Amino acid sequence: MDSKLAKGQVKLDFLHAFGSLSSAGIRDSVCFGDDESSIVLFPVGRHIAVRSLDTNEVTFISEPSSVSAITAMSISKERSRRFLAVGEYLDKEKISQVTIIDIKNPGGYKRLRELRIPDQNAKFSTLAFSYDSKLITCVSGGMGIVWDWYKEKIIGKEAIGAEITRISVNPKDSHLVSTSGPNHWKTWRVEEKIFKEQPMFSKLAQTQNFTDHDWLDDDTVIAVTDMAEAFISRGNQIVQYIEFGLGKISDTMTTASVTCMLGFSRGFIMASDEGFLSLWERAETNELEDQTQELFSFIKSWNCGKKQAIVSLALSNSEETLTIALKSNDIGTCSLSQVIMYDSVKFNIFCGGFHSGKINEMDVAIQRPLLVTCSESDATLRIWNYHSMNCELAKKLYVVERDTMDPAGEAVSRPLLSVAFHPSGYYIAVSFVDRVRLFHLLYDELRFFREINAPRANVLKFSNGGHMLAAASGQTILIYESYTLECLQIMNAHSSLVQEMCWSYLDKKLFTVGADGAMFEFATNTWTKEKEHINTNIEYCSLTITDEDTVIASGWEGQQAMLLEKADYEWKLQKIDKSLTQVCFFQSSHRNPVLLGSTNEGTILNFGSGKEKVWLDEIDVHQGSITKLRASPDGRFVFSAGEDGAIFVFKVDESLDYSHLEHITVEGKEKELSARVVDDTLAEIVLIERGQLDKFKDALDQERQELEKMNHTITSSSKLRESQYQGKLQEIRDSIMENIRAQQVRIEELSAQKTRQERDYEKKLAQLEADHNKEVDSLETMYERKLGIEDERFRQLEHDKVEMKQHYEDQIKNIKVHNEQAVESLEKAFRDALCKATEEYESTKRTAEELKEIYEKRLSQQEDEHEIEVLDLKDKFETQLKDLKKQYEELVKIKKEYKQAQSVANQDKQEGIQKIERKRGKIEKKREEIMNLRQQIKNLEQAIKEKEETLMKKDNQIYEYKRQIKDLEETKKLLHSRKLEILDEMQPKEEEIEMLGTRIKNVRTDLQKERKDNEELERSLNKLEDLLRRLKIDNKAQQAATHEVETVIRSIINDIHHAVSTLDIVDWPDELKKLYQNYVREDGSKIRKDADSIEELEHQLRYMEKSITGIRENSKKSMKRFKVDMRKRTQENSTLIQELNKLRFENKRDEFRIKQLEQMIEKAQESAKARDISPKQQGKPIHMNKEQAATPYLGYVNKPSPMEHKFASLQDRQRIIDLQNELEEKKEQNFYLRMEINQLREMLGKTPQQ
Repeated sequence: MDSKLAKGQVKLDFLHAFGSLSSAGIRDSVCFGDDESSIVLFPVGRHIAVRSLDTNEVTFISEPSSVSAITAMSISKERSRRFLAVGEYLDKEKISQVTIIDIKNPGGYKRLRELRIPDQNAKFSTLAFSYDSKLITCVSGGMGIVWDWYKEKIIGKEAIGAEITRISVNPKDSHLVSTSGPNHWKTWRVEEKIFKEQPMFSKLAQTQNFTDHDWLDDDTVIAVTDMAEAFISRGNQIVQYIEFGLGKISDTMTTASVTCMLGFSRGFIMASDEGFLSLWERAETNELEDQTQELFSFIKSWNCGKKQAIVSLALSNSEETLTIALKSNDIGTCSLSQVIMYDSVKFNIFCGGFHSGKINEMDVAIQRPLLVTCSESDATLRIWNYHSMNCELAKKLYVVERDTMDPAGEAVSRPLLSVAFHPSGYYIAVSFVDRVRLFHLLYDELRFFREINAPRANVLKFSNGGHMLAAASGQTILIYESYTLECLQIMNAHSSLVQEMCWSYLDKKLFTVGADGAMFEFATNTWTKEKEHINTNIEYCSLTITDEDTVIASGWEGQQAMLLEKADYEWKLQKIDKSLTQVCFFQSSHRNPVLLGSTNEGTILNFGSGKEKVWLDEIDVHQGSITKLRASPDGRFVFSAGEDGAIFVFKVDESLDYSHLEHITVEGKEKELSARVVDDTLAEIVLIERGQLDKFKDALDQERQELEKMNHTITSSSKLRESQYQGKLQEIRDSIMENIRAQQVRIEELSAQKTRQERDYEKKLAQLEADHNKEVDSLETMYERKLGIEDERFRQLEHDKVEMKQHYEDQIKNIKVHNEQAVESLEKAFRDALCKATEEYESTKRTAEELKEIYEKRLSQQEDEHEIEVLDLKDKFETQLKDLKKQYEELVKIKKEYKQAQSVANQDKQEGIQKIERKRGKIEKKREEIMNLRQQIKNLEQAIKEKEETLMKKDNQIYEYKRQIKDLEETKKLLHSRKLEILDEMQPKEEEIEMLGTRIKNVRTDLQKERKDNEELERSLNKLEDLLRRLKIDNKAQQAATHEVETVIRSIINDIHHAVSTLDIVDWPDELKKLYQNYVREDGSKIRKDADSIEELEHQLRYMEKSITGIRENSKKSMKRFKVDMRKRTQENSTLIQELNKLRFENKRDEFRIKQLEQMIEKAQESAKARDISPKQQGKPIHMNKEQAATPYLGYVNKPSPMEHKFASLQDRQRIIDLQNELEEKKEQNFYLRMEINQLREMLGKTPQQ
């Protein structure tokens, strides 16, 4: 846009940014500007932020719209000039470039050069300036390049053939370059536009993963590996090896690896992937000391305060301030001198840290200048003050979730999903996977308040008045009262995921859009659906509302972005060329309407007032899609958040029309004042706990008391010291006076001594003068004698001089004659040589002329031959050209035919492509619908499981509550009339329950009959058992009698055998008589009686067998009947259980109403307790209705609950199981009885035979 805005137009100016791109793997993602301005440069979004360390203000180096990403950075090391090199990637042109920017230009940041390589699509991964800032080295796709950037001339270019992560230049020799990367560390000399590899580092295998390197001086270079090793080389020799560069190995640093390092004048600094740093300094050595001493020694290691990888280091020119960039997008600074002096040093992290991933939600408070954002990727919630540009609070929030199918498995942490800011700015709603939790915003923490059961709510919105909260859980919309959290309404209008909600300005309406292409308008007084617009081909993603309740929504129809506007009763659908992700409408501070839109390319579209739906300006902001776009309530600021984790703050600049200011009324002024809702001073007013405040007060009081004590001690100690000082001062004065007196005495003594010495000196001087005069006279005589001797010597030397002069003049004359003869001989030789040379020159000149003539003749012949050949070729080519022209004409005709066919084919192809794209769009939609449905099914299954668990818990709670209600029957009687009405409404279901109750009663009566029959059978069995016992006793007696008979028979047999074997035949009659007397006379009557008793026993046994067979047949018949009856009753019970399950489902539907009634009962109980009830009213009996008394509920006075029905069914099942067990026991008893009867039969059968 132009700098001058038209009337009513609005422009967005960059004001601030929260974030960075250090997580994107940009090499040297943080740089120092200069020490004078103390600025730090780092990329954010599509631009480069320039942050002042003194004022924390942020300015921007804007990148052109053609630049889609920043890939590398580097800054020159000269102090007088500061140039910034930026590696940029142009997505549309599919090319990379290096831009040189002058950051010390008085007129602002100036782009000096744009360096490109033709046919080079790879991104620049690392850059480095030479120390004189004349050359720039870079690496792109494994190719090393050296530029003279001012002349835009390539000095050297070489395909290195390895992955290069760092390139650097020697401080002294700009043509000596070093490169490093995985399994690579080499030095190169750039000569003749190529890279010449230098000798390899000795004693070093190229198998390590070198992460970084740097030059420490003109001949020393250091490289570090991911194993925290360091190799220091000097003159291609490894002079020092550091096994662990992070200092002493500890448990917390065993797995740490070095990610980057930085050299400076005193040594170097290493940084690790766990936030540790180490400082190494150059060791002080002398030439006389041992040369094997290490060059660098370890000083200390410290932590940056965050367990994140440090990806970049930067040091100011004064080597005082160290800046780090973390993998989590955080940037911090610390003082290097404090690191050396103190044990623990904290880094000053910019704004307390930034988001490290995609920002899911952003909301703005109305009364306070606060902004809240949340990110699912880093599970953090941050609150920003856009007035002071600081982070007020940062909190990591997540819930621990276990798998319901595998409770013993590992727990998974689920982060937050969405957030909403209450208009007051002191109340926050946060959505998690299980429910929504509400927090109070205190000055340094979030205090949990309450939670509501709304799982996986992806959208949360407080009403403009703050009294209601809307939560979208899947396709369900829940409305809650903000403070009591009472559920006001549940709406299931959408068939797919709800994407956005918006309240009208007076909260009379609620607008929603979803992925199902539906847009609904709800009235908040009745919660009925007033208007709707459904287009299943559109998937909406954003929604906004104007001051006139005009709704604007953005969405997608296949691959086409759509904009829907609803005004009054008209719906307008318009296509947009850009892919919109968010729309935002607001009124500026001067009541100008503004409509903004954001795209998935990271740009913001300014539609102006939004009447024509054509954007007036496009601003490049984020690297990636913009997820949220919001405006401050007063219309002065605009905020954007994106997938890159950055938040941009824009200032709204608008044109003003001053012609109407004369007609402003008091009402207009009041409106203008009422529009200023945001109060900047409220940001300084925070909530705090009373206990904490009391602690602060106590601490303040203690500090005051300590201060008073210190003041008292200081004053007392100062007084003591002053008195001590006065005493010491007096002592010093006395000692000084004594010293002065002693010195005066000493001076007097010295003056007397001086006078005595002066007299002695005068005498000595007079003696010395006399001696001196004598010596002078002797010396003068000696000097005169010496002068005479010297005069004689001089005269002799003068004579020798004259003779030598004559001798030398004779020698000079002889030499001159000899020289003249030599010159004459040389002249003769030169003349002879000159003549020979002239002769040779003339001969060569002649031969050259002859050769020239010969070559000219040959050239003329060759030209003639060439002309003949050209003519022949011309004829041939003319014929060929005619043939080619004919062929060309034929090909043109064929080409036209092919073009026509191709156009038809292209049309068919485009139609086919369009059909394919439509089909693909439909398929994608179907897939997304399937995925959404699957997700919804999963969500519903989880919700159903949770609801079943909650229902069981609630049933148990209801059962306990009913016990408590028995104690509170007096208060319950007051609500009896209300309960009768509810029972009348639920009468149809009660009739069904009564029918089921009667059936269960019939089952119980039948079971009781069966019990009676079984008891009769038990009695008959007991009688039989008694008979059997008697028979057993008789049998035992009979066995004893038979045993006696057998003993008698054996004794008779023994006597007969004895008589036969021992006596003669004559004596046998006497022996028989004895036997007759012994055995026959006494026991004859008894034997007759035993026979009679045996007959009676046999008769009874026959009778018992007949009765047992009758009983057995009767028991079989009764068992058959019982089995048939039991089958019928089990079938009836199964049908009853199914009907009971149906009733349970119906009761679950009425659960919400039951909850309301329980709440009403609780409120009524509380109100009844609060009232003063008179004893007369308490004593009045409450009469029951006849209908209520007559309605049977299986022994219950009131209607049984679902839990009681469940208990009744369980009791019936248990009774049936008990009866079956009793029948099985009776069968076993009958079986044992049969066995015993058979044994008795066998025994009785044996006795007659005996």
